[in-house]
Amino acid sequence: MKSAGDIFTSSPHGFFLPFHPIRRTAIALFTFTFASVIFATIKDIMEEKMIRSFVLAGVITVAGIAHAEEPIVGNWKTAAGDTAVIASCGGSYCVTLKTGKYAGRKIGTLAGTGGSYAGEITDPAAEKTYSGAGKVSGNSLRMQGCVMKILCKSQTWTRL
Repeated sequence: MKSAGDIFTSSPHGFFLPFHPIRRTAIALFTFTFASVIFATIKDIMEEKMIRSFVLAGVITVAGIAHAEEPIVGNWKTAAGDTAVIASCGGSYCVTLKTGKYAGRKIGTLAGTGGSYAGEITDPAAEKTYSGAGKVSGNSLRMQGCVMKILCKSQTWTRL
């Protein structure tokens, strides 16, 4: 008759049962190796997903910046009370009157970025064109027209 210890350490076929010290070490080593491979694979997948997330976030950010309009673009109330539309046109910004006596007339072309612009401004009443500049500060646009850059006149427009 076998004792309780014999049941856990031997078998009738001569194979070691799982609880034998050598078998236990082999199982532990296999389990550790298998778990390491699984965790390494999971870690690689998580890192790859994180990298993809960062790349996607970067692409979205760049796309948002690329499509962001300049501060000068929009509708503005002129000093005379008319509405002027400033919109992108051919690599610069066209200034067109939307309301008033000269509605529909293009009165300027400005180029620049980041709130500072330069170009030409036309006085529609006098039909004279001057070198001009515009500077956006919040909801205000300071427009300036100059003759020979020494005789200048400026006015402030308000964003609508």
